[in-house]
Amino acid sequence: MPAKKNIHSGHRDRVRDRFTADGLESFADHNILELILFYSVPRRDTNELAHRLLEHFGSISAVLDASVERLTEVPGITYSTAVLLHLFPAVYKRYELSKYASGTDLNNINALYNYVSGLFIGESEEALFAVCLDGQNRLICSEKISSGSVNATAVSAGKILDCALRNKAAGLVIAHNHPGNNAMPSGPDIYSTDSINKALEAAKIMLQDHIIVGGDGKISSMRALGYIGY
Repeated sequence: MPAKKNIHSGHRDRVRDRFTADGLESFADHNILELILFYSVPRRDTNELAHRLLEHFGSISAVLDASVERLTEVPGITYSTAVLLHLFPAVYKRYELSKYASGTDLNNINALYNYVSGLFIGESEEALFAVCLDGQNRLICSEKISSGSVNATAVSAGKILDCALRNKAAGLVIAHNHPGNNAMPSGPDIYSTDSINKALEAAKIMLQDHIIVGGDGKISSMRALGYIGY
């Protein structure tokens, strides 16, 4: 007796062929999730599951940014499927940051902003990064200094100084985000920037900038706003 054909195989092949031919431009959000789910849900209608995810979280970005624990709260989403969905922002972040190898010139403000924006892909909570630069403002590395419910700020200048010294940085850019908020510096941001700047100056390391990334994707520079002197 011939093997029973999977009733979804023809549909899945058509969706995959459509993607390889035309990309995702004509796909609705539920179609994109449906395509992703093909690879962890072998014998079910993933269209229904995709709609369920969007109804639960509200948008495709919220689906992909959700934790594994929250994803598994949706009926039909297994642990393996949740891990697959949660993987996408992390891979995208690595993809974006891989464009900036050690030694990349970050003198250009747009290059610096693009690099810093990439650091916050998938970061749903506040996080603080230190970007270490050499004497020509070329990238050495970046390190996450803290994450969670901190405003840049609750972080000691000592941790940032330690990062700069370990990586033999001549200059440093610090960056943090305001999830769900605008990119303008708060009072604590201004105070902590001054403390960090003094600690770095004592070690003859220049604080090039403190960049804030807002929840709307907009960016502010504390140097451009006059909070860091030239």
